Amino acid sequence: MPIDYLRGNISGRQDIEYNGADAYSLADGEVVSADVYLPRLITKVARLGRPNMMRFFQVRTRTSVNMSAAMRSNLALMGGAGALFAALCRDKTAQIYTDCVRVCPRGETLRSFIVPLLRVGLAAKQSSITIADGVIITNPWIYSGTQTLNVPASVISKFAGVLSNS
Repeated sequence: MPIDYLRGNISGRQDIEYNGADAYSLADGEVVSADVYLPRLITKVARLGRPNMMRFFQVRTRTSVNMSAAMRSNLALMGGAGALFAALCRDKTAQIYTDCVRVCPRGETLRSFIVPLLRVGLAAKQSSITIADGVIITNPWIYSGTQTLNVPASVISKFAGVLSNS
C-alpha cells in the first residue's frame, strides 16, 4: 500500500501566519491560532515491517503556537543550524563542503550527520564548531573573524537575540 511509505503532512505545504507575522516574531507567553489554515491530512505508520503494523490518519483542521522562551530557543537553534547547513551546501566546490562530505560516516546523510553537531555547537555558544579533526565551522553569532560559511545577514539578525552572547 502506498501509505506505508508516506509520513507526516501529505497535503502539501502552506505559509502560516499568526497575527500577520511568522511564529518566531510572537512575544513570549502568547498563544495564537493561525490566521488562515487549510485542513491537512497527516499520516503515520507504527511498527513498520511487522505483522501488527498500524496505519494512523489524522485530519488537522487548525494549529496554534504557544510561544515561550524554550520554544523561541528551539526555533532559533533549528533555524540557525538549518541556515548553516544551507550555506554549507550552497557551494559544493568549497573546501569546507568536501571536507564535511569526506568525514561523513558511510550510510548516513550529510544532513543527519552535520545538523545535530551544528545545533549542539550553537546551543553551547561555541565560537567554532568541530565537525571532525581539522574540520571546523565558525559560528557567525559568536565568532567575529572570517567566517567559513556565508549566512545571510537577515538570518543572523533574526536569531541574534537567542544565539549570540549579547
